[in-house]
Amino acid sequence: MIKNLMQLTRLAFRNIQRNRRRTLLSGSTIAIAAFVVCVMFAFEYGMIKDMEMNIRNHVTGDIRVRSLLFSKNERVQPLQYFVNGTQDMIQKIESFDFVEKALPSINSGVMIYRNEKTSNSRVIGLDFSRTNFFNGKNNWMLDGSLPEENSQAVLITEGFAQKTGLTTGDKFTFIGKTAIGGTNGMTAKISGIIHIGDSDFNGSTFFIDWQVLSSLLRMNNNALEILVLTKEGITGSQTNELIRSIQNLDEENIEAIPWYKVSLLVQMFQFVDIMFLFFALFFFLLACSVIFNTTMMSVLERKKEIGTLLALGLEAKTVSYLFLLESALISAVSSLAGIIAGAAAIFIMHTYGIDLGALGGNSMSGMNFSSWIYPNLNFGRYVLVFCTGVFTACAACIIPARLTLTVQPAEALRTEN
Repeated sequence: MIKNLMQLTRLAFRNIQRNRRRTLLSGSTIAIAAFVVCVMFAFEYGMIKDMEMNIRNHVTGDIRVRSLLFSKNERVQPLQYFVNGTQDMIQKIESFDFVEKALPSINSGVMIYRNEKTSNSRVIGLDFSRTNFFNGKNNWMLDGSLPEENSQAVLITEGFAQKTGLTTGDKFTFIGKTAIGGTNGMTAKISGIIHIGDSDFNGSTFFIDWQVLSSLLRMNNNALEILVLTKEGITGSQTNELIRSIQNLDEENIEAIPWYKVSLLVQMFQFVDIMFLFFALFFFLLACSVIFNTTMMSVLERKKEIGTLLALGLEAKTVSYLFLLESALISAVSSLAGIIAGAAAIFIMHTYGIDLGALGGNSMSGMNFSSWIYPNLNFGRYVLVFCTGVFTACAACIIPARLTLTVQPAEALRTEN
């Protein structure tokens, strides 16, 4: 059995080398399809991972803890519905297994008053010494430094600096609605300017110590949210157990939600991943139309050779397998070549990144995408692309290969082919 397979493989290699033009045509289509699919998957994978990282670092943490009443009335930003006893709640949450840290967060709209003019802005209160907000290669300090703890200094974004003309060392006044229904304001000094890759936060946004902001907004040293970061490698069941433990701390007043249930975009992009699989299959089907045609022509042109093999005692099924084996070898080598080329292109794009801003990426604000994307692809996707390329190419050759079963040796030997 093994000996016959080896002989058939040698015969298939000989036939592939004999008509190099047809082999190159068939192989190049599969290789191009594999290359395009790899790059397409890498770009999609890079965007989704970037969005996930931004949502977890900037919006929700791994688990977001909020007041139930705040979530029900979120549209009107009800600051009075803060997480009561925030610091005590943080200590209790951090005592649970699987929790790396719990971070207070306040996000509120304010009015900037400067040169007798007002403009809308957003202030975010953070614990600068512990936050993950500024992690990632898409974020970097342009000037100055982070504010010190409990100081009235602020950190502004690059977009904020460009819109206002302010820089490190300047002062401005902002006014916000308080938790008791009034207004309050303060004059803050800029300690530094930072570039935030997430386009949703690199506009009219500035940052301040959360305790200072809580005092300003009359929130009694409480935060609107607690963003819980879990330890690396935590499983889904462990996450659910942790959520139940947090919820039990104050079941009637707080809600604990995993990050992927907070944003509708995350749920939407789970379906996008499935759509990309269909796009990949479509590319391979286009490539396989060429494989189908070339294999069909090969069968028709090699009738005399087929008749000779049958006359020598080779079974019709074996001759049919020979054509399938030729297609399998061509598609395997071509898919591998396309994947290697795709991996090289992906490595370059991952190293240097792609500027979405130059491609019109600014129009995607509100989706937590960074201005720069770093495409990447895991090993499992490369295997998927390879297997899909080989399988679809072989499937496309089944009908042409079965034509050999209808060839009559005597008739085939009389042909001129």
